[in-house]
Amino acid sequence: MWSRPRRPGIERVDGERVGGAAALRYTTTVTMEQGMNDLWRLSATDLAARIRSKQVSAREAATSALARLNAVNPAINAVVDHRPDEVLAQADAIDARIGRGEDAGPLGGVPVTIKVISDQKGFATTNGTTLQRDWIATANNPV
Repeated sequence: MWSRPRRPGIERVDGERVGGAAALRYTTTVTMEQGMNDLWRLSATDLAARIRSKQVSAREAATSALARLNAVNPAINAVVDHRPDEVLAQADAIDARIGRGEDAGPLGGVPVTIKVISDQKGFATTNGTTLQRDWIATANNPV
C-alpha cells in the first residue's frame, strides 16, 4: 500500500523491489500537441524510444534540454561548462546514424550531463573547486 500521498509523475510498481525498497517508476506523458519544448520532461527510455522511432529527432531533444538548461541554470548553476554547439553537433550525428539505419545505442540522442568529477577529454575536471578550473582532461574516464 502506498503510504504517502501520490505525487504526479511517480507511481509504485507493485511486486517489484530494488535494493530492499519498492521500485518506483517516474512517468511523464508528453504529447506532440504540447510541443518539442517539453521533451526534457520525458524519461530517458521514453525519449530514446521516440528518437529511435523517428517520432522526434535527437536535435529536437537536445534543443529542448538546452532551452530548459538556459531557463534554470542561472538560478542553480548546475552546468559550469556550457557547450551548446557541441551538443547540437552530437545530436545531428546521432540523427544521421539513425537516418542511415545504424544503431545509435540504447540511449542514443538522449541529452545527459556528467558531473565534473569524471574526466571527459577536453573538459575541465574541476571537482567542484575553482583551484582546478584549468585542469583539462586529456582522456575520458574509462568508467
